[in-house]
Amino acid sequence: MRRNILWIVLLLTIAVASDPWNRLLRTSADDGAAPPAAPPTRVAMLDLARIFSNYDKFKRQSDELRREVEQAERQLKTRKAELQAAADSLGTLPKESSQAKKLQEQIAHDTAEITAHVAEQKRHFFEKEAAIYYECYREVMAEVERYAKERGINLVMRFNGDPFDPADPQAIQKELNKAVLYQDGIDITDEILHSVN
Repeated sequence: MRRNILWIVLLLTIAVASDPWNRLLRTSADDGAAPPAAPPTRVAMLDLARIFSNYDKFKRQSDELRREVEQAERQLKTRKAELQAAADSLGTLPKESSQAKKLQEQIAHDTAEITAHVAEQKRHFFEKEAAIYYECYREVMAEVERYAKERGINLVMRFNGDPFDPADPQAIQKELNKAVLYQDGIDITDEILHSVN
């Protein structure tokens, strides 16, 4: 009898040590175990408004556009002054004279031409401004992506780091609606600004 017990113990030891039994025991033991934890997410913050207000290329291109707009405004002012002079001279002519009618037609034609020209210039300037923003935004985002990959950052969030005036109700409302309430040491704005400049 003792010999039979020894054989049974030996067979059970071999069976438990075998691979199929180990897999069965491991599977049932692992069922209650928690899944492996995800790696921690590294987050950084970026003040995009500060980037744009200090990005040399953006400021240079915006200044060039502003000078173009100012030149167009000066030209428009000159054209309007010429039209006003023509309208003033119209008052000196007899109302029904052919010269007065011809001048009225010319003033109407020039006014329509100026209006169309102003609308075209506005569209052109808005498109040019949008192109400047888009080009600079793409460059900044490419630098953010490079920087984040280089440093193992998984998420870059936009925030506004401007101080607010507690006496201004609109500023307080803006502050209360901020998405980022607190961040400490994860602002990468200066590094990105340095890289793009």
